[in-house]
Amino acid sequence: FSPGENIYGPFEAGFGAQQDNILAGMGCTSGFGYVQGGIDTATAEQVVAQDCGVTLPRISGNQYISLLDECGGHTNEYHFHERLTCLYTAMAGSGHSARVGMGTDGKFLYGKWEDFSASSTPQLDACGGHFGVTPESGGHNVYHYHVQDTAPFTFGCFGPIEHKTGEYKMVTLSECKALYSGCGDGDQVTLSLPTGNVQYDPWCPCYDSSGSNV
Repeated sequence: FSPGENIYGPFEAGFGAQQDNILAGMGCTSGFGYVQGGIDTATAEQVVAQDCGVTLPRISGNQYISLLDECGGHTNEYHFHERLTCLYTAMAGSGHSARVGMGTDGKFLYGKWEDFSASSTPQLDACGGHFGVTPESGGHNVYHYHVQDTAPFTFGCFGPIEHKTGEYKMVTLSECKALYSGCGDGDQVTLSLPTGNVQYDPWCPCYDSSGSNV
């Protein structure tokens, strides 16, 4: 990938009749697989799978069939939502994941590993960040973000929070939700997934450790 590809937040804008060709490519018949906006890409894909009676993602012949490609991006105007696994190594002996992006707050995003050789992932706050040493920080602890396997995948919000003059802390779930009008605004929905029904708060990018944003 060339430098400069955009990293988007977790949400899809939704699927309707205008996306029938895309949905057909995933195995849906016309009128099925429609998903409202504000659902994260991984959950939206499972809503499509359930409604269309297909498995997503899946391999068919030599084709990977999914809402996103294997690197976690999609569309002709290519951008990432998830994984970004093509941008950093998970080779034996590798340590802290490489830098893969930068937020609009100027802080850096790294791959998922704190130390791959020890199978160690960091404990992150609700924004997806923490204080720690990075390959570029010269041994100093700095606040930075990591890619996550589950929503919000990259940035849930921008941290840290200054709680005293010149002193900063990681961001709690309630502090994250307070930043967004889409959190707790009364539009909670029930989504039907292959694993069962789940409650979901559209357009709220703040998730607890179980993966719930409600």
